[in-house]
Amino acid sequence: MRLSGALQQPKVQAILPAVVLTLAGSAYLWEVLSLAGIPVARDMQMFFVPQKHLLAEALRSGSVPLWTPYIGTGSPFLANVQSGVFYPPHWLYAVLPFYSAFNLLIVFHFVLGGLFAYLLCRRLGMGTVAAYVGAAGWMFGGYFASLLNLVNALQGAAWAPGLAWAALRLLEERSHRRAGALIVIAACAILAGEPQSFVFACLATGVVLTLAWVRRGSWEGLPAYGGWLAASGIAVVGLVTIQLLPTLELLDVSGRSGGLTYGEAAAFDLHPARTIHFLIPPDYRDPDYAFGVRNVIGRGDPWLFSVYLGALFPLLAYFAARNRNRRREVVTWAVIAVASVVIALGENTPVFPWLFENVPGFGSFRFPEKYLFGTAFGAMLIGGWGAERLLDGERRRGDLVFASSYALIALIGYGAFRASREPLRRFAAGFGNDRMMSDFGFAYGVWSQNVLKLALLALLAAVLIWLWRRKTLTTPVFAALFAALVTADLVVAHRTLNPVVERSFYESEPLLFRHVPLEEVRRDYRLRTSRFDSIAGSVPVIRGVPLEAQKWLWQQISAPNVGQTWGVLQQDAWDAIKLGGFRDEQQLQRAIPDAARRWALLRLHSVKYVHSILRLDHEDFARQIPLDTLSGHLYELHRPLPRAYVAERAEWYPDEVAVINRVLSSDFDPTRTVALMDSSVAGSRDEPIAAADEAGPSPAGASISRSEAHEVTVRLDGPVGSGSWLVLTDSYYPGWTARVDGRPRPIEIANMFFRAVRLEPGDREVAFTYRSVAFERGRQISIATLAVVAVLFGIAEARVRRRRRSV
Repeated sequence: MRLSGALQQPKVQAILPAVVLTLAGSAYLWEVLSLAGIPVARDMQMFFVPQKHLLAEALRSGSVPLWTPYIGTGSPFLANVQSGVFYPPHWLYAVLPFYSAFNLLIVFHFVLGGLFAYLLCRRLGMGTVAAYVGAAGWMFGGYFASLLNLVNALQGAAWAPGLAWAALRLLEERSHRRAGALIVIAACAILAGEPQSFVFACLATGVVLTLAWVRRGSWEGLPAYGGWLAASGIAVVGLVTIQLLPTLELLDVSGRSGGLTYGEAAAFDLHPARTIHFLIPPDYRDPDYAFGVRNVIGRGDPWLFSVYLGALFPLLAYFAARNRNRRREVVTWAVIAVASVVIALGENTPVFPWLFENVPGFGSFRFPEKYLFGTAFGAMLIGGWGAERLLDGERRRGDLVFASSYALIALIGYGAFRASREPLRRFAAGFGNDRMMSDFGFAYGVWSQNVLKLALLALLAAVLIWLWRRKTLTTPVFAALFAALVTADLVVAHRTLNPVVERSFYESEPLLFRHVPLEEVRRDYRLRTSRFDSIAGSVPVIRGVPLEAQKWLWQQISAPNVGQTWGVLQQDAWDAIKLGGFRDEQQLQRAIPDAARRWALLRLHSVKYVHSILRLDHEDFARQIPLDTLSGHLYELHRPLPRAYVAERAEWYPDEVAVINRVLSSDFDPTRTVALMDSSVAGSRDEPIAAADEAGPSPAGASISRSEAHEVTVRLDGPVGSGSWLVLTDSYYPGWTARVDGRPRPIEIANMFFRAVRLEPGDREVAFTYRSVAFERGRQISIATLAVVAVLFGIAEARVRRRRRSV
């Protein structure tokens, strides 16, 4: 009796769904939560795990990681917004072992997204069960569940419903505490590292607020509320300036400075055939691909592994349409959901190309499938309002008729599917993956199971509604069973979307390092582990080899970015925001038609060792090193160019094209000449301008005596001649300064990519130091903003307490 009475308490009933969501989310990710497995799907292995590992090392040492030498030839780390250096949850890396913190943060954000969705639905007036249904649809639905292997997108999307919830709370009561909650949530949503998710969150919040004002029927108080929002927005911008200014500086010199190309923006669009998977789970675990998900439709992994809304979503949408109290909201979000699907179709409709050409800023974001955020957000609210209408206490005959009709249509559809094996085989030939075409029976069996599940779930829902109408089930029991059915459907469909591996997979040193002198590739030379021909991607793929074996191989050969974990200078490591123009070495490699210039470009980047799955044309450029049982081919370049060296003379050229043509010409010797760029120099774009300095005596040697993330010191071994230049094959980037024997000296862009300092007789040591002016300015603004907000909050809190004491 005591337990029964406690469960009937309003506060308990309001909290219980949140507790269930937390427990369900934790159980859904039990391998991750218990450290039984570390996520490995998609970019986890080659981007997020190495990046967060480097962040954790810096935070544990008490430093701010402004720069990393392990991305290409060096790259700003903090400035890349995906690093999340100042994202508060990331500070967990400073106090917990890395993999414990990494996994816990994934579970935290997954649960956080569900809890914020529940709070938003409750704030919109839904009952506890209806709010739970809406939150479960968001949390376990295809969109959010697919983000578990895209860490920054998961983090950004987790805060999205919270932003709308906080804005609604401020609308209902304008107070400093509620404004503070909005400021904190908005700042975290920005610092989470996925700008597009924050933009979507702001747009969704704007729609929610607009509909709330319309429902109120009066615009009174709008200017005051707008003032609170503006003040909160100013505070948010000030607090995150410490991240924004370095990021804007990076964007200005990146490939995104002029917007993305159409091909980059339109990549990963939604194939029209995949729209069927809004109702039928799209993915299955292939026994031959234990580390990944094979898609039923499509010959490549989409950006979202799943777009599944749930077998019962049509029922919920029907009930939402019948919800007279929320008709305006339901129609609005239905239009947004459909419009998001149309945009996500990308090149398959004229809408996306038109938006790309005509809407300012639209071309700054990648991947049309990201726009399915609007579909998922709308489905969350529509599902909640549908459950609210279903559970409002009235047992309408039409409800059972529609539910029964839906179940009947699903059963008929299953029968038609079973009778259409040959047409489906032809469909598979056009839209299916390789496994489907080689083993159609296996894929057909998976399809049959998914369609049958849809029919059975629809039938079971109809039976529950029928039993409830007959009063065989009480309303609380029916509500609990229906909510459990919605949750179970989505959990079962997506349970295997995000495979994991044992921690030893990441912690074992790559086998390739047994064949490469590690000290060399940690200080003086670089390692490349991806092919560099004109058609190859950055990751080796071996056709016919299971993905499980391939991922293990990628780890053993230190695939791009893995070197961040081991302190290895990887020339082919890639980042989310690349330096633009001709300074994108990978893009340039693909454009070079002959092997000689490809090897020359690698030599310019101080690459000494190259691993490739395919044999390369190497006889004139490198020697092959035996690899025993490890797959692929390892090469050591002839006469590798060290990371630091002295060139006798400099040649000046007017632009990037002239520099690239010169450094890749057959008669260019980088050990004697450095190509510098000066736009004021007049002359041919293709022919070298007269040398700026006469060659002196034989140049001195150079060796790196200190190599840290933010500081590199080069010792000159012997006297240097007049007109000599020290070349450091680290990326040229604003913020790097040079001091020669303690005295400042300017840095020039060397050979298009690197840094060069002019030397004078008697010079002995050159110290390169990175100091981000953008970071320093951003830090000052953020600290000042934090101080002002804290003072204002304290004043407001003191007034509230005085007012309470005077009452």
